[in-house]
Amino acid sequence: MAAGIDLGQLEILNRAADISVVSHLGPDLLGEDWDPQTASANLAADPDRPIAAALLDQRVMAGVGNVYCNELCFVFGLLPTAPVGQVSDPLRLVSRAHDMLVANRSRWNRITTGDRRHGNELWVYGRAGKPCRRCGTLIENDLAGERDRGGERVSYWCPRCQRS
Repeated sequence: MAAGIDLGQLEILNRAADISVVSHLGPDLLGEDWDPQTASANLAADPDRPIAAALLDQRVMAGVGNVYCNELCFVFGLLPTAPVGQVSDPLRLVSRAHDMLVANRSRWNRITTGDRRHGNELWVYGRAGKPCRRCGTLIENDLAGERDRGGERVSYWCPRCQRS
């Protein structure tokens, strides 16, 4: 049995062939063989790449989706468009990603703030136009730009707490 929330794609695989389908993926954040050093090296491999693109690349590490990507960028004070090279401690970032996913693996809703009360669970994701939980500045997003480009990913950020 398997469970998932907001899965963009799901494939049922024959166990005899599953390794060939997933062998290109980076370390699995929820796997028993989680390897933060490899994930950290994968993340830092392209310092000019936007941090959101790197976090969403399942070859870097498998498991970060759009919600966690936006929340991680906020927690680390970086715009989603900031280059990976601005991450001062890639190992700390991938470790935080692991901690977030482990803390939420048995929940139907995601909580990154530590506050389980309805409406208080996330720092920035889905909160465009609402005040930042840290500084009160209105949260921004790029929803219109993504829709125009046919994209599915939306970035959310606090223009005061997150810098490029």
